[in-house]
Amino acid sequence: MKNKNNDDLKEVIQNISEEQEKKNIIIQDLMSNTNYIDWIREYTEKCGEFSDQTRFRDKTKLSVETQDNINKLIYFFEGIRKYAEENYIYPKNDNGIYYIITHDNISYEIGVNVGQGTICFCTRSTKKDNAIDFNDILKNNKPVRTEIINNKLIELQNYLDSLINENIPVEALTETTQKVLRKVKR
Repeated sequence: MKNKNNDDLKEVIQNISEEQEKKNIIIQDLMSNTNYIDWIREYTEKCGEFSDQTRFRDKTKLSVETQDNINKLIYFFEGIRKYAEENYIYPKNDNGIYYIITHDNISYEIGVNVGQGTICFCTRSTKKDNAIDFNDILKNNKPVRTEIINNKLIELQNYLDSLINENIPVEALTETTQKVLRKVKR
């Protein structure tokens, strides 16, 4: 009985690992060329916006290719999110979280709304502030700001390490840091 449970567990882990690998391959493909964002441009030219729920509402009207591309939106969002996290670009939080992506002088809001379920959406936008240029994702270009932030965070970490080495209580550092951050948020 114990071996069967171990075998079942191994199979579950193997399936999860395979699914993650498939997901990573899809994301890599979407983020390594302009095919998908070109499809988004064409599709939003006609309809302005869509979500992964569109595939359920308009299933009879959509081609298999369109349904497949709509299904890929969540993977595209994950690729954008990964690039953004690596570069200290934080999502907008306005009726869901989203990033502003630009490509060929067109802006898109691509994000997720979480409520009773998760809905991934894409809409054309006029916003351009703090937008991520898709070409930077393609080329894996790091914004200048990323290096500045990295350097400042290393300075902060070194300074905090020196304070800890001088026996300043971690609790005092935490409390002071939180006070400063609360001031900044106001």
